[in-house]
Amino acid sequence: MEAGFQTTAGNNQNVNGSGYDTWDPNMRPAVIQQFNLTGQYQIDSHTTVQAGYVGNIGQHLAVPIWINQYSELPPSTCDVNFMLAIEPYYTLVGPGGDVIETASRAITNYHSLQATLQRHQTKGLELLVNYTLAKNLTNNVGYYGVDGFGVDDSFWQNINNPRGDYGPSSFDVRQMVSASAVYGLPFGRGKLFGSRWSPIVDEAFGGWQWSMTARLNTGLPMSVTQSPGNNCSNINCPGLADYISHANRYAPLEIRGRGTVGGVFHWFGTDPSAVPCTSHYDPASGTGTAPTGGCAYGRALGFGDAGVGTLRGPGFQDYDFSLSKAFQIVESQTLKARIDAFNALNIASYGNPTTRIGGNAASFGVIGGTISAPRQLQLSLVYQF
Repeated sequence: MEAGFQTTAGNNQNVNGSGYDTWDPNMRPAVIQQFNLTGQYQIDSHTTVQAGYVGNIGQHLAVPIWINQYSELPPSTCDVNFMLAIEPYYTLVGPGGDVIETASRAITNYHSLQATLQRHQTKGLELLVNYTLAKNLTNNVGYYGVDGFGVDDSFWQNINNPRGDYGPSSFDVRQMVSASAVYGLPFGRGKLFGSRWSPIVDEAFGGWQWSMTARLNTGLPMSVTQSPGNNCSNINCPGLADYISHANRYAPLEIRGRGTVGGVFHWFGTDPSAVPCTSHYDPASGTGTAPTGGCAYGRALGFGDAGVGTLRGPGFQDYDFSLSKAFQIVESQTLKARIDAFNALNIASYGNPTTRIGGNAASFGVIGGTISAPRQLQLSLVYQF
């Protein structure tokens, strides 16, 4: 199999587009080590605060490796003989084929400070607030990436440089706050206000309960990548996207004028550095045309040097409120009324902008939608008997 199949000279049509999935003979089981240290302090008889470190380290994680990766970038006039020289398994799989190996070479680590403030019910109020400051780094986004998060490739850009794909994970949220509260409104008989209300008034306006949940978090990491390129015109070369996915970073990205311009929301603003470079350049070899005009990112001729997760997208906010009361019908029967307001403040939380270079340059940095639903009101009646 290593020598491939016998074919006529200059023709590999019998195996064109073949694919093989292999396993590293030295595959090792994944090892996950978890650590935590937590302390708790009681403020008063109803309130406690808790804080601690939570972390883990993962080694020998399974990762797909494109072992048929080119040893160098094909020129525009490459032929079969050139492909035989630069593609290790060209004889086996032909043009358009692939050989993917599953190996246990990926790593991950997570470190966080987690704090909780909890107040047990007293004077009608119950409260829980959680805060997390965390950092999750990895060079493994998984075989299928993370659904709905990031655009990082499942394959390492350079199989000989796994550290080149090491950075914040696609779901790395640096800071998050979540809170929930339940409060019995102080209106009605036996309460602070309305203690002398008549039974009819008390039934209508007393005994209502308000509750809320809230979630706020910072933006997710983003990587600047480039669209696939096909440098071969004479034969059907495999696409290059699976291992030449990083763009080049030529200068710092200056974010100025962030906002809506001409009906389009530009997350990176309108500074010249936010416009992708039009030239192709390889800083290591000096091949291509060096970019001008102060652009920060551009397409790479070889392996791109833009890091993983070096940019951050918009944050997220959501507040849900509800108001409820149980009306006594007869001794064993009640009618519970509840009004819910989802995304009650109608805050638009934006999705990540386009960070892939190639095609329409004007789309780079543009946000195309939101990840939050519009405000929704819901009225429900539940009869219990």
